[in-house]
Amino acid sequence: GSIYKVFFGMVFRPDGLEFHPTVPEKYVGKKSIKGFCYRECGLDIELHGFGSKIKSVRLDGKAIKEATIPAGLQGHHRLEIYLDSSGSAKRTLGEAAHAVSPRTPFLNHQDGQLSWARQEAIHHYHIVKDGRTLHQLQQETWELPSDSCGEYQVIAVDKQGYSSFASEPITITAEPPLEIDLSLSALAYEQRCPNISGGGYIPISLGQNLRVTFEVEVEDAGIYALSIRYANGNGPVNTDNKCALRALMQNEIFVGTLIFPQRGINNWEEWGESNTLKVALKKGVNRFTLSFESFTHNMDGEVNDAFLDRVRLVKISGENDCPA
Repeated sequence: GSIYKVFFGMVFRPDGLEFHPTVPEKYVGKKSIKGFCYRECGLDIELHGFGSKIKSVRLDGKAIKEATIPAGLQGHHRLEIYLDSSGSAKRTLGEAAHAVSPRTPFLNHQDGQLSWARQEAIHHYHIVKDGRTLHQLQQETWELPSDSCGEYQVIAVDKQGYSSFASEPITITAEPPLEIDLSLSALAYEQRCPNISGGGYIPISLGQNLRVTFEVEVEDAGIYALSIRYANGNGPVNTDNKCALRALMQNEIFVGTLIFPQRGINNWEEWGESNTLKVALKKGVNRFTLSFESFTHNMDGEVNDAFLDRVRLVKISGENDCPA
């Protein structure tokens, strides 16, 4: 790779093969590639000198302006590239002042208002709705508009113009979410971990609760977004391969795969939300099963564990939008 991409500096374009060679002075000397195949032509390529500035180029012994082989060239050809061997120009290093980005805000929602903690040296905040900047303000509270349905985040910007990461999103819905305590749907559940939302949680692993069945009863048919609150303390958030996976079945028909990523080493007390799957619900009782299947193995192969707390359903469309 370094011969083609660095020394010879090959760049493949739709309309031709370009050469932007770079040869350090310590590697001075003739370099050649014989019989290089490019589309419908074969190339014998020679590179002379050192540096990165091209002095002259010859194709089949004739001078050409650019070190480029046209895409339509056919047959066998010889390309010679001569560098000016003038050495590398001295460069000065730029030194930037030390700076850090602001802390990521923690967003709260209460009584139609978004709020977050004040930070020193913050110039302003951006309110982000559904991935787009909606408003800029300097205070740490913001009243939600009447048509407030959507996903909201806050970004802090300091006086130097450096931005924080966007906060964890908060979803505002027209109707309150429907929540189902999974401990009510299982014969065995546990209560050892704090911060559970209901009567307990269900531990899942390769040796326990391979199938978890629960029922959802709704007043209105429609399309709902389904997710599950979970904990997974089998590893850090940035590496390892102990993410728990389960197939979601509706009336024994596969809907999609629910993913429960790691949330920190031995961190079984912090609960998060799985990915979201769209489900079509009929009016009345709907039956679901979380199932371990052959395709829900993770890369670890042995650890595929999580604690499941509750199911969350948000209605996103009406009965007329349901598939037949």
